Amino acid sequence: MRHAFLLLALSSAPLLPAAPATAAEPPALAQNAPVHRPRPGTTPPPQPRPGPRYTPPAQPQPQPQPHLQQQQGDEVTVPVDVSVGPAFHFVTGPVQADEQTHYGLKLDIKAIIDNATIRANIRRVPQGYRATAIRMKEYRMGVSSFIPDTLFISPQSRRTGMYGIAFRPLYVGLTLWEVPRINLSVGALLTYAYISSTVAAIGAETTHLLRPGLDAKLDIEIPISRSFLVSFGWTSQLYVPQEIGGEFWAWGERDKSIWHIGQAYLMLHFRFPYTASL
Repeated sequence: MRHAFLLLALSSAPLLPAAPATAAEPPALAQNAPVHRPRPGTTPPPQPRPGPRYTPPAQPQPQPQPHLQQQQGDEVTVPVDVSVGPAFHFVTGPVQADEQTHYGLKLDIKAIIDNATIRANIRRVPQGYRATAIRMKEYRMGVSSFIPDTLFISPQSRRTGMYGIAFRPLYVGLTLWEVPRINLSVGALLTYAYISSTVAAIGAETTHLLRPGLDAKLDIEIPISRSFLVSFGWTSQLYVPQEIGGEFWAWGERDKSIWHIGQAYLMLHFRFPYTASL
């Protein structure tokens, strides 16, 4: 009975209208963001999760070395000519009357700057001198003024011997012919020679020749190859007269002094490249 009255009360109550069903609103999208919709019946592929970006390790940078860069920029290679050969000396006056010939060695070391070397390094020449330098066929430069020009090595074969050294620190030359090269030059000399003799006319004991002087040299140079040459010539050496057997400051008469030495020589030349930093 109780259940019957409850059902009667529910059926007599007014029914409220049901709210219209609405679809769930999608989440708000970013402005202008593309919307990717999967095709019907397919499952969208999983999107990769962003990971950390790969950064390559930093490479060590080479440290600048200014001294090496300067050497590489200032290096130049030139041929160096080393020459040596026998020399025969004729001392005018009483010495030659007793001993006709005195022996020795002639030496020379110089850099050969030819036209090819000048053209290869023309940027090193000041702008105002480039036109003159490019016309030069060859320039020869002595390596050092302390390298002797002549060594006198002449033991007594009869009654007179001679030992000494001569320097040629300054000279200028003129090339008269190219091949074979014929050159005429004049230079300044400084000579010391020890002369010993048993001849009374030569001082009967010793003479220490120490004199400045001038010379004139005629040289003929014949190339055998690019690295080997032969030269020969004659040099006349003129000195302030020094009395035979006298002191350094003693001036003697012409027939009793040393004032001229003639020199004939033959030299062998060896050339090789040398790289130097300017």
